[in-house]
Amino acid sequence: DMFSQMYKIAIHEHVDMVMCNHVYEKEDGSKILHKNPLEEGKYNKEKLGEIMPLIFPSISKNYISPGRCNKIIKKNIIEENLKYLDIRITSGEDANIILPCMMSIESMYYIAQPLYHYISRETSISNVFKEEILDTYSILIGNISKAICEKGIVISDACKNLYNFYGYLWILYVTNSSLTFSMKIKQIRRMINNRKYVEATSYREKNINYLVYKCAV
Repeated sequence: DMFSQMYKIAIHEHVDMVMCNHVYEKEDGSKILHKNPLEEGKYNKEKLGEIMPLIFPSISKNYISPGRCNKIIKKNIIEENLKYLDIRITSGEDANIILPCMMSIESMYYIAQPLYHYISRETSISNVFKEEILDTYSILIGNISKAICEKGIVISDACKNLYNFYGYLWILYVTNSSLTFSMKIKQIRRMINNRKYVEATSYREKNINYLVYKCAV
């Protein structure tokens, strides 16, 4: 009854978007609740402005899920943001449409209840290493940066934080892959060769980006 509940709220509250929580389930039956950094309820344009920094993925703070699976959005808002889509993006494609949409909405209702259940399988195609994903991240960040500029969103270091976040994801992705050690170093160096990823990592931050950067060079 997930979509039924969300649709009823969208109509009753006259909002542009409804979002719920979700649960990650593993094949062994274990579950992890994902909780967005929000209080349940309605968010008008002013309140949305206050939480806008939370829509951008970050490794230093909790952020609002950029997934498509836990949201319903007015059709016209999706249509006006389709221009930011790119078929070359094979990882992070949810964020590529959801972030521009969230920059466009004027009202939202958040349901704290986890109506969506995400089942993670070890045999999933998402667990197969794909070299092109690093290029995908760069295209994604470029599209989001364009949306930020065109919509006049003023958020300090938003793009820098995106490079830091997706650089972090790339390192985890490579590290957890079945590649040999030498191939892992090669793939991490591919990221380092893009100065935008390195420049986004503060030397004062004790995160994986910096530690692996020091080892790889």
